[in-house]
Amino acid sequence: MKQILGERMSELREDLQKRTGEKWPMSKVAAEVGITQNMIERVERGQGGSIETYMLLFNFYQRRGYNLNWLMLSDNSGYIKYALDEGNTIDIEKVLIKVENLKNQLVSDVDTMVMDILINP
Repeated sequence: MKQILGERMSELREDLQKRTGEKWPMSKVAAEVGITQNMIERVERGQGGSIETYMLLFNFYQRRGYNLNWLMLSDNSGYIKYALDEGNTIDIEKVLIKVENLKNQLVSDVDTMVMDILINP
């Protein structure tokens, strides 16, 4: 798990540079978080670190809009990298209802088209 966390934190640091247009070398993250660059290097290489180091880094990335579930869960395939704002949460039930309605409309439209083709060849 240390290796996975390290790879993901490295990916987030690179992504942060792309998103902000600002350079985020390990030294800058370390200064911002209050740890040494060596600690960042160890974590990103998958060599581990203290719980405090991980907590500081998790907090750093969460404050910058990253989803901690994506970062910390071994199987993060069900999560997006970016956290949603409080006001922008997704109501999955509403989404599923809309998808079902679209599917039903599509089936109805295809049935109508097929019937038109069969009746008026």
